[in-house]
Amino acid sequence: MSGSYVDCPARAALAGNPSDAYDGAVLAVPVTQFAATVSSSPAEHYGVDHDDPDMIRLIDATVARLIRELGCPVPTVELKPSTTIPRSVGLAGSSALVIATLRSLAPRVGWTPTSLELAELALSIEHDDMGITAGLQDRLVQAHERPILMDFSADTTVTPVAFHPSIRLFMAWSDRAAASSDLTHRPLLERHRNGERAVRAAMGRLRTLAHDATTAAIAGDVEALGTTMNTTFEIRAELTDVPGPMLQLVEQARRRGAPVNSAGSGGSIVGLFSDDAHAVEIAEALVQIGAELSEINLGEPEVSP
Repeated sequence: MSGSYVDCPARAALAGNPSDAYDGAVLAVPVTQFAATVSSSPAEHYGVDHDDPDMIRLIDATVARLIRELGCPVPTVELKPSTTIPRSVGLAGSSALVIATLRSLAPRVGWTPTSLELAELALSIEHDDMGITAGLQDRLVQAHERPILMDFSADTTVTPVAFHPSIRLFMAWSDRAAASSDLTHRPLLERHRNGERAVRAAMGRLRTLAHDATTAAIAGDVEALGTTMNTTFEIRAELTDVPGPMLQLVEQARRRGAPVNSAGSGGSIVGLFSDDAHAVEIAEALVQIGAELSEINLGEPEVSP
């Protein structure tokens, strides 16, 4: 088998996050202009061609887990990873790298996973093998590579969502606001396990918001969708200590009339804008505080092989 490469996009959650680890529901979209890529080429021995030790550890853990799961020999390939996903800002960069690695190796080891199997293994690698506290929604969006509603209240269900053309989304991020998602998820998980009523009630509210957001996105009800996004963020702020730089991103966009939510659990936001002039206004305001902005393409991308 000759050399090949595959990629996996970033993702942004619109409403319901971070309830995916707590029997909730989340509406999220892939952000296809940013992706992690892994190329694989035949080699005498397995190896990773990169100088970032964190990236190498993540790929090595992924390969080791795949070998254990399938009982196959170590693949004799050289893997070369790269990424354009802004790091540590809540856009699922690490899970994108894991999924791209799994996709790259799958045909070489005779593995044909479903999207759910791919997502579940990616989560297990990060959670069980790497000690990263996270939920399933990032990996499901990245495995499906399209907007989806995920409901985790019983058996996990995934519903593809076709957004109305009137819905225009942007994402913005700032290195100043970068933070490990583990800082949010680990204490929240502990509170949920301890049966804290406020946390459990909030997860139920977030689940409802994800379903309401989906209805609004399909119908093109921009106002209703914006309300679900704003409310999701307000619930997050009630449950966790949102860092100052993150609050600044939110407030700067809201002053320009943009409903926003945290795109994940790092230093990025996702928001709605009405037209090109509105997008320019928001971008100019965010640039003033050192942030960057990009419109999210809601079209259906080609799925990686």
